[in-house]
Amino acid sequence: MKSCLDCIYYERCDAIFDGLLSNRDNKPCDWFDDKVYYVKLPAYIGLKVWSVFRWYNREPEITEGKVSSLQQKADGSWKIRVSHRGYVSDYTVEEFKKYMFLTYEAAEKSVKEEQSKS
Repeated sequence: MKSCLDCIYYERCDAIFDGLLSNRDNKPCDWFDDKVYYVKLPAYIGLKVWSVFRWYNREPEITEGKVSSLQQKADGSWKIRVSHRGYVSDYTVEEFKKYMFLTYEAAEKSVKEEQSKS
């Protein structure tokens, strides 16, 4: 049988009840929503992101983009579509985490780290 620990709201309820959920009878309540059915993605539609374009024989360029869609593929993986500079690029979740930055400063830091290695 499912218990409070299997609910997406467990942490919130536990905070509300000051950590006393573990003493409850652990029967799901009316707000129970099973964690099994949810996926946490690193982006949402409309999120502003920055990427680094690395040109041959030129300085890297940081460009701003926006997440334009999220799509689950037939194999269960997710595709994150980013629109930037008039282009659209699709990323897997792993690629998104590797190549997209949530702040301009993080993108700058990546460029500086790369330049210091060279």
